[in-house]
Amino acid sequence: MSGADSMSAENEKKERAINARELYKALENRRQFANWIKQRIVQYEFIESEDYVCFNKFVKADKYGNKSLKEYMLKIDDVCYKINIIN
Repeated sequence: MSGADSMSAENEKKERAINARELYKALENRRQFANWIKQRIVQYEFIESEDYVCFNKFVKADKYGNKSLKEYMLKIDDVCYKINIIN
């Protein structure tokens, strides 16, 4: 599986989506992820459940437990059209 393949997924409607955090990393953006994605959502008028979905992902934080990351999956057709993958 290539890096691009690991960033994308397909839902039950066969709509392709890309993980926003993985896209952010691939673009080598230096801003904080939360600020970057929130700005893109406002700037390009993304609509939740139409252009993207968000969910919590629990990851191992340290020896004391896990932490929750807010993840976003962006529908590829909508996102590519609206932002042209602009950093």
